[in-house]
Amino acid sequence: MKDKKIIIITIVSSILIVIAGALIAKHYILPPAEETVNALPKLQLGGPIFPDKMRPYLLHKAMANIFSPSKDGMFVMEREILSKPLTIRIAEAVITKYLKGLKEGLRDAKLLGVYRDRKNNILYIDLSVEFRRNFSGDVEQEYYLLKSLFKTVVTNIVEIEDVKLLINGREVESIGSHFISLYGLRAVVGY
Repeated sequence: MKDKKIIIITIVSSILIVIAGALIAKHYILPPAEETVNALPKLQLGGPIFPDKMRPYLLHKAMANIFSPSKDGMFVMEREILSKPLTIRIAEAVITKYLKGLKEGLRDAKLLGVYRDRKNNILYIDLSVEFRRNFSGDVEQEYYLLKSLFKTVVTNIVEIEDVKLLINGREVESIGSHFISLYGLRAVVGY
Protein backbone atom coordinates (compact mmCIF):
# COMPACT_ATOMS: atom_id res chain seq x y z
CA MET A 1 0.00 0.00 0.00
CA LYS A 2 2.82 2.37 0.92
CA ASP A 3 4.59 1.68 -2.42
CA LYS A 4 1.43 2.50 -4.39
CA LYS A 5 1.12 5.89 -2.66
CA ILE A 6 4.77 6.74 -3.48
CA ILE A 7 4.29 5.73 -7.13
CA ILE A 8 1.09 7.80 -7.45
CA ILE A 9 2.70 10.82 -5.76
CA THR A 10 5.73 10.50 -8.07
CA ILE A 11 3.57 10.31 -11.20
CA VAL A 12 1.38 13.25 -10.16
CA SER A 13 4.46 15.30 -9.20
CA SER A 14 6.10 14.52 -12.55
CA ILE A 15 2.98 15.58 -14.46
CA LEU A 16 2.77 18.84 -12.49
CA ILE A 17 6.47 19.57 -13.13
CA VAL A 18 6.03 18.99 -16.88
CA ILE A 19 2.97 21.26 -16.99
CA ALA A 20 4.77 23.97 -15.01
CA GLY A 21 7.79 23.71 -17.32
CA ALA A 22 5.59 23.99 -20.42
CA LEU A 23 3.86 27.09 -19.04
CA ILE A 24 7.16 28.73 -18.13
CA ALA A 25 8.57 27.97 -21.59
CA LYS A 26 5.45 29.29 -23.30
CA HIS A 27 5.31 32.58 -21.41
CA TYR A 28 8.97 33.40 -20.72
CA ILE A 29 11.26 31.52 -23.11
CA LEU A 30 9.52 31.06 -26.46
CA PRO A 31 8.58 34.09 -28.58
CA PRO A 32 4.84 34.72 -28.85
CA ALA A 33 3.18 32.82 -31.66
CA GLU A 34 2.01 35.01 -34.53
CA GLU A 35 -1.60 34.89 -35.46
CA THR A 36 -2.00 32.92 -38.66
CA VAL A 37 -4.44 33.72 -41.41
CA ASN A 38 -6.08 31.01 -43.43
CA ALA A 39 -4.42 30.88 -46.87
CA LEU A 40 -7.77 30.30 -48.56
CA PRO A 41 -10.27 32.66 -47.00
CA LYS A 42 -13.96 31.82 -47.15
CA LEU A 43 -16.01 33.69 -49.69
CA GLN A 44 -18.82 35.59 -48.02
CA LEU A 45 -21.59 37.04 -50.10
CA GLY A 46 -21.69 40.79 -49.80
CA GLY A 47 -18.51 40.90 -47.74
CA PRO A 48 -14.82 41.22 -48.50
CA ILE A 49 -13.08 38.22 -50.06
CA PHE A 50 -9.94 38.69 -47.98
CA PRO A 51 -9.91 39.23 -44.22
CA ASP A 52 -8.91 42.71 -43.06
CA LYS A 53 -5.72 41.27 -41.57
CA MET A 54 -4.48 40.32 -45.08
CA ARG A 55 -5.46 43.58 -46.80
CA PRO A 56 -2.20 45.45 -46.00
CA TYR A 57 -0.17 42.67 -47.66
CA LEU A 58 -2.26 42.66 -50.81
CA LEU A 59 -2.24 46.34 -51.69
CA HIS A 60 0.87 47.66 -49.93
CA LYS A 61 3.12 49.88 -52.00
CA ALA A 62 6.69 50.81 -51.16
CA MET A 63 9.29 53.17 -52.53
CA ALA A 64 12.38 51.64 -54.14
CA ASN A 65 15.64 53.29 -55.20
CA ILE A 66 16.34 52.41 -58.83
CA PHE A 67 19.88 53.17 -60.00
CA SER A 68 20.36 53.74 -63.73
CA PRO A 69 23.47 54.19 -65.83
CA SER A 70 23.89 57.49 -67.66
CA LYS A 71 26.50 59.28 -69.74
CA ASP A 72 27.86 60.90 -66.59
CA GLY A 73 27.88 57.74 -64.48
CA MET A 74 24.78 56.84 -62.52
CA PHE A 75 21.66 58.50 -61.22
CA VAL A 76 19.02 57.31 -58.80
CA MET A 77 15.25 57.44 -59.23
CA GLU A 78 12.71 56.74 -56.54
CA ARG A 79 9.90 54.56 -57.90
CA GLU A 80 6.81 53.07 -56.34
CA ILE A 81 6.55 49.28 -56.42
CA LEU A 82 4.02 46.83 -55.08
CA SER A 83 5.63 45.45 -51.98
CA LYS A 84 5.03 41.77 -51.50
CA PRO A 85 6.11 39.79 -48.47
CA LEU A 86 8.58 37.52 -50.28
CA THR A 87 12.12 38.66 -51.10
CA ILE A 88 11.92 37.15 -54.58
CA ARG A 89 8.71 39.04 -55.37
CA ILE A 90 10.23 42.31 -54.22
CA ALA A 91 13.35 41.61 -56.31
CA GLU A 92 11.20 40.92 -59.38
CA ALA A 93 9.35 44.21 -58.93
CA VAL A 94 12.54 46.22 -58.42
CA ILE A 95 14.37 44.65 -61.38
CA THR A 96 11.35 45.13 -63.66
CA LYS A 97 11.35 48.85 -62.80
CA TYR A 98 15.13 48.94 -63.37
CA LEU A 99 14.79 47.41 -66.85
CA LYS A 100 12.06 49.89 -67.80
CA GLY A 101 14.40 52.77 -66.95
CA LEU A 102 17.22 51.67 -69.26
CA LYS A 103 17.94 53.21 -72.64
CA GLU A 104 16.26 51.98 -75.81
CA GLY A 105 17.38 48.48 -76.81
CA LEU A 106 18.30 47.39 -73.31
CA ARG A 107 14.73 48.19 -72.31
CA ASP A 108 13.65 45.28 -74.57
CA ALA A 109 15.30 42.81 -72.20
CA LYS A 110 12.87 40.69 -70.20
CA LEU A 111 13.22 39.37 -66.70
CA LEU A 112 12.98 35.59 -67.01
CA GLY A 113 13.41 34.75 -63.36
CA VAL A 114 14.95 35.59 -60.01
CA TYR A 115 16.50 32.92 -57.81
CA ARG A 116 17.95 33.21 -54.34
CA ASP A 117 20.82 31.26 -52.82
CA ARG A 118 19.90 31.56 -49.13
CA LYS A 119 23.12 29.99 -47.90
CA ASN A 120 25.37 32.57 -49.56
CA ASN A 121 22.81 35.42 -49.83
CA ILE A 122 23.26 35.64 -53.60
CA LEU A 123 20.48 36.71 -55.94
CA TYR A 124 20.57 35.21 -59.44
CA ILE A 125 18.90 37.40 -62.05
CA ASP A 126 17.93 35.64 -65.27
CA LEU A 127 17.52 38.08 -68.17
CA SER A 128 16.64 37.52 -71.81
CA VAL A 129 19.37 37.54 -74.44
CA GLU A 130 18.39 41.11 -75.47
CA PHE A 131 20.17 42.44 -72.39
CA ARG A 132 23.49 41.20 -73.75
CA ARG A 133 22.77 41.50 -77.47
CA ASN A 134 21.50 45.09 -77.33
CA PHE A 135 24.31 46.42 -75.15
CA SER A 136 26.77 48.55 -77.06
CA GLY A 137 29.03 50.70 -75.02
CA ASP A 138 32.50 51.27 -73.73
CA VAL A 139 34.11 50.16 -70.46
CA GLU A 140 32.58 52.99 -68.47
CA GLN A 141 29.05 52.36 -69.73
CA GLU A 142 29.26 48.64 -68.98
CA TYR A 143 30.65 49.38 -65.51
CA TYR A 144 27.77 51.71 -64.67
CA LEU A 145 25.22 49.31 -66.15
CA LEU A 146 26.44 46.51 -63.87
CA LYS A 147 26.96 48.78 -60.86
CA SER A 148 23.49 50.30 -61.17
CA LEU A 149 21.89 46.85 -61.35
CA PHE A 150 23.91 45.67 -58.34
CA LYS A 151 23.13 48.77 -56.25
CA THR A 152 19.44 48.63 -57.17
CA VAL A 153 19.19 45.10 -55.79
CA VAL A 154 21.45 45.45 -52.74
CA THR A 155 19.96 48.79 -51.68
CA ASN A 156 16.38 47.56 -51.78
CA ILE A 157 16.86 44.01 -50.49
CA VAL A 158 18.99 44.19 -47.38
CA GLU A 159 19.81 40.50 -46.93
CA ILE A 160 21.30 40.11 -50.44
CA GLU A 161 25.10 40.39 -50.50
CA ASP A 162 25.88 39.63 -54.15
CA VAL A 163 24.19 39.42 -57.53
CA LYS A 164 24.93 37.03 -60.38
CA LEU A 165 23.62 37.45 -63.91
CA LEU A 166 22.19 34.71 -66.06
CA ILE A 167 21.26 35.13 -69.71
CA ASN A 168 18.52 32.72 -70.79
CA GLY A 169 19.25 30.55 -67.76
CA ARG A 170 23.02 30.32 -68.29
CA GLU A 171 25.94 32.05 -66.67
CA VAL A 172 27.72 34.36 -69.08
CA GLU A 173 31.32 35.44 -69.00
CA SER A 174 30.57 39.06 -69.79
CA ILE A 175 27.84 41.42 -70.93
CA GLY A 176 29.95 43.73 -73.10
CA SER A 177 33.37 42.03 -73.10
CA HIS A 178 34.89 44.47 -70.61
CA PHE A 179 34.13 42.84 -67.24
CA ILE A 180 33.95 39.20 -66.21
CA SER A 181 30.56 38.66 -64.57
CA LEU A 182 30.93 34.96 -63.72
CA TYR A 183 31.94 35.63 -60.11
CA GLY A 184 29.17 38.00 -59.12
CA LEU A 185 28.74 41.72 -59.53
CA ARG A 186 30.19 42.66 -56.13
CA ALA A 187 33.67 41.77 -57.41
CA VAL A 188 33.09 43.68 -60.66
CA VAL A 189 31.84 46.94 -59.15
CA GLY A 190 34.11 46.86 -56.09
CA TYR A 191 31.30 47.51 -53.63
